[in-house]
Amino acid sequence: MAKVLIAGGGPAGLAVGILALKNGLEAEIYEKNAGPGGLCAQWNRRGYALSAGPHWLPAAGPDGALRPLLLSLDALDPDFAPAPPPVALTLRQSGVSLKLYRNLTRLEQELTAVSPQDGPEILSLVNLLDRAGRLPFPMEKPPDLMMAWQRARLQIQASAVGRLLPYYRISALEYSRNFHHPAIRALLLHAGPPGGSAAASILALGRLLSPTGCYLPQGGGALIRRLVQTFQSLGGLLRTGCGVERALISGDRVRGLLLRNGKTALGDYTALACDPWISFDRLLGRRHMGPAFGDWYSSPESRPVSSHFSCFFGLKGDPSPLCETPMGFECRPLFPSAEAPDWLWLQAGKQGAPAGCQLLRCSLSLEESQCDLWLALAQNKERYGVEKHRFAMEIQRRMTEQFPQLEGRLRLLNSLTPASYHRITGTYKGSFLGFQAGPGSRPETSAGQAAGLENCFLASQWLHPPGGLSAAFTAAQFAVQRICRLERLRFHL
Repeated sequence: MAKVLIAGGGPAGLAVGILALKNGLEAEIYEKNAGPGGLCAQWNRRGYALSAGPHWLPAAGPDGALRPLLLSLDALDPDFAPAPPPVALTLRQSGVSLKLYRNLTRLEQELTAVSPQDGPEILSLVNLLDRAGRLPFPMEKPPDLMMAWQRARLQIQASAVGRLLPYYRISALEYSRNFHHPAIRALLLHAGPPGGSAAASILALGRLLSPTGCYLPQGGGALIRRLVQTFQSLGGLLRTGCGVERALISGDRVRGLLLRNGKTALGDYTALACDPWISFDRLLGRRHMGPAFGDWYSSPESRPVSSHFSCFFGLKGDPSPLCETPMGFECRPLFPSAEAPDWLWLQAGKQGAPAGCQLLRCSLSLEESQCDLWLALAQNKERYGVEKHRFAMEIQRRMTEQFPQLEGRLRLLNSLTPASYHRITGTYKGSFLGFQAGPGSRPETSAGQAAGLENCFLASQWLHPPGGLSAAFTAAQFAVQRICRLERLRFHL
């Protein structure tokens, strides 16, 4: 029985392990942290369960393309399909409260009521969001394993992407200028990643509003617990606190993994479910990077990365929710040199909080240069700690300015910077997602195999920009399908 060695115990690594075991292979996962989960891990602070993971999973609803894979992984219960709130997001800007309804007809009415003079552009935007939310994803198998007719069908299905191509060529800022109302401009400018293209903002909003998505009330933490239970129940070996130092390469094959404890793990196949920069910079060497990743890493303008500064606050003694949906609001700049207002994103609720309390997560999106600043600051532990706390307190002030009823009632539980994400998972520049679509980019994916190595496969969200859980699970499926082809096994979910 062939053995698959998996570097990384996040969602993708756990998915690789489960699918390998279900297809007659052995699987061992090596995770450097004390617990699995990666960016979806959950941890406790003062009685609160904190998680940086998502609460909305595209294509995971009853009619979503990702649903069969998630059911096979036992990531979701077959009957699990909680109805998402009708309002996906609320935006507050200059005294205007803008609600983003998941019903696109209602959304068009809301936007038109706010800005009647933008009627034609609003109709065009709503049509784009509808297309973006329904874009097909190649879930069946990777393109290199498809028959000619399957590739042709995929080309036809993906023709809708062609309608978004003009929006890959311009920035979100340029596109937002087509609208007169500042709240709609702010929505398009801040919905996507900082420095992203108009297409990145449209795709982010389209996925959020998609009718095939699935709301995760307990976030990514509950999903990870189910994956771990499934993997171990199938006989998989999960070694936490056991990082990988480098891959043991002989010719065109990876023979095993050298672990940080000095021991060696030998196997027939290797799946790298960690950050690709770690894979190529340390585990394999950059000669195995391949052209796509080489271009992406060298083109920060067209493939930017971004991250968050996130704060978690506890609120005691208020049974009513602070806000019923995720919210974005304009605030005074947090960086002294900034001229334009900043935007904070707030999610509040009772989930993860003790009885009678609420858990608030407030985040500021950071562009790549700001990520670099936090990573550099982290080299000085004392200064980094002081600045991190100061920044968290500034965010708390902005929240109490927006919600005066919170004055003196918030308790800071934890805060995360790009340096935190980099320390926990090793992600490139502390990015929370993968590469984004910047102005001048084009929709493309990376090959899921390390260049020049016939038995080493990649499985992470970074293969399919802009990343996320859907991309991570799909990359995991593709990796196991490629292994099954080499082993002459018929892959099944």
